Amino acid sequence: MGKKAKGKHRLDKFYYLAKEQGFRARSAFKLVQLNRKYDFLSSAKATLDLCAAPGGWLQVAQKYMPMQSTIVGIDLAAIKPIRGCTTLVEDITTPSCRAAIKRVTPDGLKYDCVLHDGAPNVGGNYAKEAYSQAALTLDALKLATEFLTLDGWFVTKVFRSQEYHALLYAFQQLFKKVESTKPVASRDSSAEIFVVCKGYLAPTKIDPRLLKAEYLFANVEDGAGQGNASKGGQQSRDVLKVEKAKRNRSGYEDGLHSLYKETYAENFITNEKPAEMLGMYHCFILDGGKGKKGTNVVPPKDGFMDLDTCEETNEEIRTLFRDLGVLNKSDFKMLLKWRLQVRKRLGMEDKKKSTAANAEEDGRDKKRTATPEDENERLLSEMEELQGNMDAEARRKKKKQAKMKQKDRIRAQLGLKGDGEAIVAEEDLFSLVRLKTKVRWLLVAVIAARASVRFRVVLAIFSFSLFFVRVFLYSESQ
Repeated sequence: MGKKAKGKHRLDKFYYLAKEQGFRARSAFKLVQLNRKYDFLSSAKATLDLCAAPGGWLQVAQKYMPMQSTIVGIDLAAIKPIRGCTTLVEDITTPSCRAAIKRVTPDGLKYDCVLHDGAPNVGGNYAKEAYSQAALTLDALKLATEFLTLDGWFVTKVFRSQEYHALLYAFQQLFKKVESTKPVASRDSSAEIFVVCKGYLAPTKIDPRLLKAEYLFANVEDGAGQGNASKGGQQSRDVLKVEKAKRNRSGYEDGLHSLYKETYAENFITNEKPAEMLGMYHCFILDGGKGKKGTNVVPPKDGFMDLDTCEETNEEIRTLFRDLGVLNKSDFKMLLKWRLQVRKRLGMEDKKKSTAANAEEDGRDKKRTATPEDENERLLSEMEELQGNMDAEARRKKKKQAKMKQKDRIRAQLGLKGDGEAIVAEEDLFSLVRLKTKVRWLLVAVIAARASVRFRVVLAIFSFSLFFVRVFLYSESQ
């Protein structure tokens, strides 16, 4: 058996390149590639690196910035000394950090570039970690507004989360140009992206609410409301997915950002799209009482049907309604069958049949009305068709990502430079000279194969004569 790789295959090519070139972390190549794309270090005379430990970005700044530049790095952890760099052990969220920066900064100097590569310790609840990282980025932006010069640069790392667009809004209010990018050195499995802000506007007055997380992220926290799929526009979970899906970073599938939702079972009975409700909610309330988590659930307009004590409801149905998120395909079929039985007892299916018959008589609907069993089968078939489409789309995306990774791997092998950035040698890869040479030799081979024996002899004599002439001329020149 081969050697087992460490978590996330961390010992990749950039890890070994960092060891070879003396960088303290593989993340140094992220800054190398960002600087190669935007070129913000070559003209910077002063750079402030926030959350700089262990010092990889400081080494890159010291390498690419002009001589005698001012480079200051700050982190909670101590940073080993780097020639030409000043390091501080401070918390960027505290006023003492600002005072320490002012002490080591020459009088009247403003920083041309502020870098931020900080993130909280990940591994727990991703939603909370993403919020903490967004708040940390906001603190870094607050420091940048105090120490950046006019038309300065701000380069920061952010996580893909609900707070991302709110952060972009804050950046766009303070900088002329804001771009998001993901360098090659950043792992594809990582949720991080980098935002490069160019041209600091240096306003004389900034609204303090723009730099406070409780105001900037308020709409994000309160945006998730309750409602059905048709009115709320929220994505429902696929209830027929049998195979074990990959875990999402936020704990739920894409589009499901609310952690817990519940509603009354009467809504499940009266709704025309029961399959979507099974994927939208986590609990159905049968007895008309208060919810499991004490949440405020809007009661149905038609009153309660007393579903908890009806003859169709047994203990198994009650157990299934308590947590819909752990049910499988057969459980959902059982709930759909229970719903049809209740609707049939209440006469709701008869009303539906009579309405369909009247519509057929008026000429508005020429299709035959379906029985409850047929409707159940139709719903299940539609859900299976939806699942098949989603699986096909997932396979297409996976195949496309595999092709992109293969292309990136080829680019890295062909054009890898000393600093570790994968650059494609396009001139060599798509050289017309090479193509013309190959075509020329191919034509010669085809002509030679079709020519007669006499022509082949003449061609061979001519080739040998040309060879001896070249040898003779070479010997004369010597």
